[in-house]
Amino acid sequence: MKRKWRYIALFFLLFSFWGTVKGQVTIGEAVDPQNFSILELISHHTGGLRLPHLTTAERDALDETDEFQAQKRRGDYATAPGLGLGLVIYNTDTNCTEYWNGYKWVSLCLGTADITLKSSCGGYYNPQSLPTEPANGDSPNCEYTPEDNPTCTVPSGKAYEVYLTAGAAYANLQVDELTSAFSIGFSPNNSNLTRNAVVRVVNNCT
Repeated sequence: MKRKWRYIALFFLLFSFWGTVKGQVTIGEAVDPQNFSILELISHHTGGLRLPHLTTAERDALDETDEFQAQKRRGDYATAPGLGLGLVIYNTDTNCTEYWNGYKWVSLCLGTADITLKSSCGGYYNPQSLPTEPANGDSPNCEYTPEDNPTCTVPSGKAYEVYLTAGAAYANLQVDELTSAFSIGFSPNNSNLTRNAVVRVVNNCT
């Protein structure tokens, strides 16, 4: 009889471990979470939420996993979001919070628009991979067309506004009024100093 009770107790213990625990949790204060929350963190001037800290290399290693690569091969992250969608990390190389949108990492330091520049010379650029143009007065090398993923659509008017926000003293911005494609040229640089120009691209997507 003693052995039988041991079996029953062991079975109950294993069943307890196998059962799935579901519920809503509040951490930091003895209050119930709101109905719309699965987790609430409450801190009265004592601390905050620390995200996982990863370097760019460590972050990139995540999207080399089978789950991330399968998502990128499908391409349509809007209808097939994948397991990594919404994953958030803090990039210690850029000191920025980043999230995985199902296709690539998006930095919150760069705003919410997911704009890339398609170069007429081939390839794509984003704020983390900047193009270069001759600063000796020669004509611009390439023209850059803004693109969004998913595609930016507007009821009327231009999809993008393009502005030269820095470098106007020596840089000239030319923008196509229909496509918002732009090129930027520089006047001759007779000094040894590097010249930089900042172009701001704003989308009017719905």
